[in-house]
Amino acid sequence: MFLRMRLGCIGTAESVELQTIPTTRLSKPQHCSAHGFVAGFAVFGVVLSALGVYAVISYSVSQRTREIGIRMALGATADGVRRGILADTGRLAVLGLALGLPVSWMAARAIRGLLYDVGSFDAVTFGATLVSLVVVAGCAGYLPARRATRVDPVLALKPR
Repeated sequence: MFLRMRLGCIGTAESVELQTIPTTRLSKPQHCSAHGFVAGFAVFGVVLSALGVYAVISYSVSQRTREIGIRMALGATADGVRRGILADTGRLAVLGLALGLPVSWMAARAIRGLLYDVGSFDAVTFGATLVSLVVVAGCAGYLPARRATRVDPVLALKPR
C-alpha cells in the first residue's frame, strides 16, 4: 500500500504528484526509541559521575581550608594551589579508572550475546570512555580548585 501526496496548483484545476512513499516508512522504527533510551542513560551516568567527583573534591577542599590558607600565607601561588587540587582530582580519576576498567571488561564479557556488531572488548569504545571520564573529572575538579584559590589566609587561620 502506498500513500500518494498531491499538491493542488494555485490558479489551475490540475494537481501535481509530488512523491510516492511506502507506508511502512511512515511508522517510526522501534530501535530508534531504544537508542534514545540508552543515550539518555549514558548522559545521566556522565552527569552523575561528574556530580560525584565534584562533591568529593569540594568536600576535600572545604576540609583543607586551613591548610590551603597556611599555604597561601606562606607564599603559595593560586596557580600552585589549583594545580595541587587538580592533581588530587587526577589521582582519584586514575584510581577509579584502574578499578572500573577490569569490572567493565568483565561486564562486557557477561553481556556478549546482547551486543550487536561490536566485540566484547571494543578498544575504541573503551578508549573513548576513558578519555571522556578523565575530561569530565578534570572539569568537575576545576570549580573546587578555583574556589580554593580564593581562600583568604587571614579568614582561614581564624579559630572557629
